[in-house]
Amino acid sequence: MNSHHRSTCGKGFLLAALFLPPAACQFMSGGEYNSRRDPASDYVETQARAKRESKRILIEVGRQDCPWTKKLDALFADDKDISGILADRYVIQRVYFGNGNFNARFLSSFPPVRGVPHLFVIDGDNRLLVSQETDPLESGDHHDRNLVLAFLKKWAAAPALPPDLGENGAS
Repeated sequence: MNSHHRSTCGKGFLLAALFLPPAACQFMSGGEYNSRRDPASDYVETQARAKRESKRILIEVGRQDCPWTKKLDALFADDKDISGILADRYVIQRVYFGNGNFNARFLSSFPPVRGVPHLFVIDGDNRLLVSQETDPLESGDHHDRNLVLAFLKKWAAAPALPPDLGENGAS
């Protein structure tokens, strides 16, 4: 475990705004990390959208004042391959974690979160597929692009068929 990662994210900092380009927000539900949001309400919207779009849910637990959360979010937004797979195969829900609000009620149905950022992947039947600490996806002072991309590819939903194709693939 990267002790700097966990200790840095465990300390209180002034909240800093994290700005993502508009394209990065197309696959997000529930908006940015916000200690006042109700993640259970957001999840209802996220789940409906993921089901409608035949995508997986990626719950990203973190907060914008955590340097490691910022690094992961920047990678999600800036890397063309990563942002592409996120847009095509996932709906992201961000859940705030820290500074007096650990969203314990919502997160109680998941494996423990020991540090942020933390990722959960959920399928269309509302089954948890994986709980992932991000330490193994890091290399030195950053998230390793290839490890993050491999993780996302491994857990991604299969591409949806175009609406004009029937169950047997013929129109």
